[in-house]
Amino acid sequence: MAKKDRQEELLAAFCTRIAQGEGIECRFFHQRRQYLFLGDHKYWTMTDCPDIDLDKDDYVLNRALLYRDRRDFVIKHGDTGNREEVTMIKPEEGKEYVDVRSKWPREDTDFTRWLADHLDVLHNAVGMKLELIQKEKQVGSFFCDILAREVGSGAKVAIENQLESANHSHLGQLLTYAAGLEAQIAIWVAPEILHEHAAALHWLNTWTSGPRFYGVKVMLLKNGNTLEPRFYPVVTPDGWNKEITLPSKSVDPHKLQFDAFFRPLVTELLRANFAAKALNHFNCTGRRFPSDRNPGIWYAASLEGNNDSWVTLHICTVDKDLTKRVFHELEQDKEAVEASISLATGQEWHWRRHPNYLFSSINIRTDGSIDDPPEKLAETRTWMLAMLPQFKEVFELRVEGILTKLQGNGAG
Repeated sequence: MAKKDRQEELLAAFCTRIAQGEGIECRFFHQRRQYLFLGDHKYWTMTDCPDIDLDKDDYVLNRALLYRDRRDFVIKHGDTGNREEVTMIKPEEGKEYVDVRSKWPREDTDFTRWLADHLDVLHNAVGMKLELIQKEKQVGSFFCDILAREVGSGAKVAIENQLESANHSHLGQLLTYAAGLEAQIAIWVAPEILHEHAAALHWLNTWTSGPRFYGVKVMLLKNGNTLEPRFYPVVTPDGWNKEITLPSKSVDPHKLQFDAFFRPLVTELLRANFAAKALNHFNCTGRRFPSDRNPGIWYAASLEGNNDSWVTLHICTVDKDLTKRVFHELEQDKEAVEASISLATGQEWHWRRHPNYLFSSINIRTDGSIDDPPEKLAETRTWMLAMLPQFKEVFELRVEGILTKLQGNGAG
């Protein structure tokens, strides 16, 4: 346009507003451009305004409608680039968003499996068609939730998903899996991707020319008796939506309940040198403590189900076969193991080999719910504090001996 279309004044006005600081810098592939947002359109040039000479050459001022489901900014009518405060995605009329655990109670056995079978739901959020390569793809002594490939290009895609708010450990896992699998694309799916973690993904997209990083928000829409998953882009290689990553004024009371319950337990166990650190047990409903002697072994306490309180030995070694062999060896000593710990009425052992999964577990269950009255919660926490050291005493040396024997024989 410009001279050819007699639009010199329009282009000059654009450059004036950019010079006045009204432009917003955005990414265009590997380039950075200044965009002006006006109403429902964005405007930009492929030549920087200071280099434009309207008297000599023809230049193009580009205009495009904003993609409302993927834009970096929410625009008011007549806006010049100032971002509107948006902290939530409004549900459709007559529907409401509910806790994602209403559909997927557990991250590993429910959400990961469902997402692996429904990768098409990510299409609108990341703009690519994906096909599954493998669930729980091993990366050293760890396991990537989902390894997929982009249809067409064949690029490998590492997907890390969770059912709790994004946290540092999952960001580290995403980077570890992307590097270990040499993935060209890395996707992080979570109900809440915090501002700081979105900024980290955006920084990686800005300063690296290798993998492309995506942050995707998963929400669950209730429509009558139907639960409908929704996936929204938060971070893409083209930019990020800062507004929906800002701290929400409301805090999930369910998560606060679990945090309040487990905080004294974790404090006491760490003080007593039970373990070097505590981690969330796959979601906010429990805490797990890695073994100091045996990699791939965790001791855990959790409140899951309608009225289930658990203390668990979680086995997930470097490979599935070794894990099942460890479980088998322990099960051969089942009578002695169970005799080592006295159980009260209503408490029971659960030995779970989980043949179709990468882990196995040995558990003791008793009644207990996060919704119990305070005195019952205190009783449950006291039970966990008593049981966990007994679990460690019973299993720690047993597992170490089994691993030494199996690995010495070349098993796994």
